Amino acid sequence: MKEALFSALGGMEGALVLDLYAGTGALGIEAISRGAARSVFVESAPAALEALRKNVALVGIEAETEVLAISCDRATPKLVPRGPFDLVLADPPYAHVAKAVATLEALGAAGALLPGATITLEHSSKHKPTLKGFEVTDLRRYGDTSITIATFSAET
Repeated sequence: MKEALFSALGGMEGALVLDLYAGTGALGIEAISRGAARSVFVESAPAALEALRKNVALVGIEAETEVLAISCDRATPKLVPRGPFDLVLADPPYAHVAKAVATLEALGAAGALLPGATITLEHSSKHKPTLKGFEVTDLRRYGDTSITIATFSAET
């Protein structure tokens, strides 16, 4: 599924990437491996943070990354000065999809996203989230999991 997602996203040379609900950092690390300039990871679970930090060190990309140990729904004020982001990868637990949507909308409203920035949101295939200020460009279904790909519109 990760390979299909990154194939759909295409090139990301020089991109500033935000990995929300980063977990072990697989998505943000993959973005760096595909040419992104920098990945900022947001994660609050202690076990996931430990694994994330180990993974970043293991692949030797500490200089291209930053790990914020904070919940995603409280991260916007800390993320604004680190942006604006070209790409946001959001892989929340299904129970937190509504919080992830609110965070994405808040990031857009706060100026943390470039106009035309791409976001990806993983969610249950049973629900299709609505994102204000974003135009859905693709919806990919992988069994019980779907990934919404959308573009941020600063005018909305």
